[in-house]
Amino acid sequence: MKPSTGARSAVVPLEGRRDAAAWLSARTAVEVVPIRHPVIEALGHDPTSDYAEKFWLPVIGPSALWAHRRLTARLLTDHCGYVLDLATLGREIGLGAGTGRNSLVVRTLARLVDFHLAEIADNRLGVHTSLPPLTRRQAARLPDHLARRHADLTGHHDNSAPYVSAEVGR
Repeated sequence: MKPSTGARSAVVPLEGRRDAAAWLSARTAVEVVPIRHPVIEALGHDPTSDYAEKFWLPVIGPSALWAHRRLTARLLTDHCGYVLDLATLGREIGLGAGTGRNSLVVRTLARLVDFHLAEIADNRLGVHTSLPPLTRRQAARLPDHLARRHADLTGHHDNSAPYVSAEVGR
């Protein structure tokens, strides 16, 4: 089956971390474009919000959160996208200038792809401009005190969660 080349052809993202790391490490610079999903924009959170700091940080880690913030901040001024030098991003967020397959900046950007905060399609790095709410699975893996705060915030209380069952006997 031949791939469609028409203007309305579907975007086919690369699959998985291995492909993302291979794609990223084969370049010194990438074109970054915004992904604006109406539902995520409506229900999601700004990458610099308290929600991102409290709940996304323990899920994706500090390097990935900083990278996402840098990528989306520039999209505020370059609305249609921009070319990003990977070594420069790495140095700016303290990951070093390396851009090889196992470099910190490549692993960090691949992590954004792993968590569906970015995707590689049409030879560009698409980045969601808002962070979606955590999934229940992600929220369940938070430290207990943050899981409680997240459940209070979202109203998604799981009666099987350890912090709930521990309080039942009190």
